[in-house]
Amino acid sequence: MMTKFLYLHENEYIKVEDVYIPIENNEPRLQEMENLLLKMDLKNVMYFEIVVTGETIIFDVLDRYFKYGTTVESLQINIQKCPSFEGFSRFIRKIRYVTYLWLNKLCFLSQPIPVDFTLPMIDNLNNLCLVECECTKFVNPKMITNLNCNNKNLKRILVFLTVRTWNMN
Repeated sequence: MMTKFLYLHENEYIKVEDVYIPIENNEPRLQEMENLLLKMDLKNVMYFEIVVTGETIIFDVLDRYFKYGTTVESLQINIQKCPSFEGFSRFIRKIRYVTYLWLNKLCFLSQPIPVDFTLPMIDNLNNLCLVECECTKFVNPKMITNLNCNNKNLKRILVFLTVRTWNMN
């Protein structure tokens, strides 16, 4: 599993690609990733992409380094067969300002997702794409309503989910 991102460092954007994502806390390469995160200003990130399949600790690691109110211009997360919704939830709540948000696949292996779970992004969101897998019911009416009401510049919403009926009242 890999991640890549672009972040601001002393008025210059630094591109980091193909960072290995450890699966367990005792992997030797975890320290390598954490050393990289320590050097970075993660308050303002231009581009951040995470692709995970299966068990991962990436969200727990990122949760330690991202602060509440983090700004990310473009955030893309592809999650497949990942049993760590709680780690994802803690991490995503720290990201407050996003212009482009693409959450693809969102497969948490049939884990129960709170029916009132919301994403914290406010004010800056312009483009939103949410794609569920068949086994994970991630999107809910409250989430969509809050994102729409709190983001006046939201121009595009794409939501692909499994068939179900909602009462939007």
